[in-house]
Amino acid sequence: MLHPISGGQNPLSTVTAPVDAPRVQPSQQEAPKPQSQAPRQDQYIPEEAHVPTGLYWTGKDEDGQPTIFFDAPEEATAPSTRPEAPEELQPAKQAPAKQAEKLTGNTDQVDREIQKLREEKETLQQQINREPDEQKRKVLEQKLAKVESELQQKDNDSYRRQHTVFTPS
Repeated sequence: MLHPISGGQNPLSTVTAPVDAPRVQPSQQEAPKPQSQAPRQDQYIPEEAHVPTGLYWTGKDEDGQPTIFFDAPEEATAPSTRPEAPEELQPAKQAPAKQAEKLTGNTDQVDREIQKLREEKETLQQQINREPDEQKRKVLEQKLAKVESELQQKDNDSYRRQHTVFTPS
């Protein structure tokens, strides 16, 4: 037998018999669905290609390069009634293609910098190995750390590319 914890009246003892409620009937408006009906699916309907009017659109120019075009409606049907923009505000017209200029890249200066840093690193490591005084060794290690960080910064392809000197050949 269950005893109430709070010492009050047992709420389960006051429960009465369930009241008869009317059963829920399916709506008569709902028709039973046939089980054999196939599920609905999207269908692709191709459209005719339309000519863009008054829109920006991408395409290829005479050389096959991708470019952006604007098809203004008034320009397609009638001559332009707008005044011409000043020449300095108009887009630059393409000049005839210049002949390619040959350049020679030179990374000798960067290579000398890197070689100098490597030699300095070796010298500092040798001095650290020979130094008996602890304070002088710490100073040399700080210098070595500085040289190593500079070497790491400069000894890569992106630094070489940025500091390459180009001369016409």
